[in-house]
Amino acid sequence: MANSIDALSLYKEISQDQLAQIIDVRNDFEFKAKRIDGSINIPLPVLENNLSKLNQDKPCYLICRSGKRAYLAQDILVKHGFKPIVLTGGIMSYDASNLPVINEKVGLHFSIEQQVQILVGSLILLGVSIRQWQFLIIVCGVGLLYTGLSGSCLLGKLLMKAPWNNRNISQNCNG
Repeated sequence: MANSIDALSLYKEISQDQLAQIIDVRNDFEFKAKRIDGSINIPLPVLENNLSKLNQDKPCYLICRSGKRAYLAQDILVKHGFKPIVLTGGIMSYDASNLPVINEKVGLHFSIEQQVQILVGSLILLGVSIRQWQFLIIVCGVGLLYTGLSGSCLLGKLLMKAPWNNRNISQNCNG
């Protein structure tokens, strides 16, 4: 039972309700590059460990790049008694609607999806180039097949836990 909101409706809601919590579940570098003013960043891999930073009595809107991670975050929050609402299409739809966002120039960083693509592409090239490592092609193929059938990318989940994709959480929504 997914509860969602479109970009323009979210903009109207947060413009009228200063108590609303806007939780961005993307990684730190994604958040820094483009975000909604007033949003706080709690990356999906550490969300469940940071529930104390959220207030169940305030409206809670979830944002990510395209909506996928926000729906995963919604499942987590619902299990803990929250009533979160997901921004359909994520920050991409919000920005495409010409609504105000904060853009910040950041260093060279890649989204989780890009990291998976770069790693799998590199492993396939390695497997093609070095005869003894051809098994890598099969491993990548099985991984892609599993991801396509299950909708869950194990390599992406592993990369989300990598040190370059994590940071300490310092902001909260209780105040």
